Amino acid sequence: MENLPENSEKAQKIIGQESNQENSALSAEELEVKEMQKVLKLKQNALKEKKQNAKKERLEAKKVEREKKEAEKAEFEKVNAKQMKIANEAIEKAQKAFDPIDKKYQEVKEKYNSALKDLKEAKNLLPKKSGNRGGGGGKRKDGPGVISSIVEAIEISGSVGVTKNEILEHLVSIFPEKDPDSMMGTIKAQVPTRIRKEKFDLGKTEDERFFKI
Repeated sequence: MENLPENSEKAQKIIGQESNQENSALSAEELEVKEMQKVLKLKQNALKEKKQNAKKERLEAKKVEREKKEAEKAEFEKVNAKQMKIANEAIEKAQKAFDPIDKKYQEVKEKYNSALKDLKEAKNLLPKKSGNRGGGGGKRKDGPGVISSIVEAIEISGSVGVTKNEILEHLVSIFPEKDPDSMMGTIKAQVPTRIRKEKFDLGKTEDERFFKI
């Protein structure tokens, strides 16, 4: 009975040692878990930072691309505005140069139309022939009258010239009883080939106006 306390102390020491060993083993596991959690958190933070940097880079790239497009657009508009200005100045300059020519053309055309009108009125005042010397039904020959009127229309037009349609209008006003298609055929046969061959040389403008040279 005297050895009981001593045995009790040994038992307590043994129990304490076992408890310490268990606590040590638990602490090591906890430390390992904590270390793993720490590493995992570091990896998560690194991944998050990487995503944020990638997003930032994408936004920066979009910003650069947008600024590039805006700069290109501004440069295009600048060049386009400059070209438009040059074109408008050229058009304005050409218009100023053309205005006196157009004015002169309108004046000459008015004189030409007035001369045609006077010619028609003068012809209406002439006495009409009642017939031919050789009989034959009293009809005046149409050919020479039409051809001479074509020549007159060209001569009256001066340097401005006259188109085939304008010659036809002149003939219709003088010979209203004649077929316009037939007279246009005569005009095409005479202008310019026959007139050049039998009357005088003809010049022609870009807009198909014929004038005496």
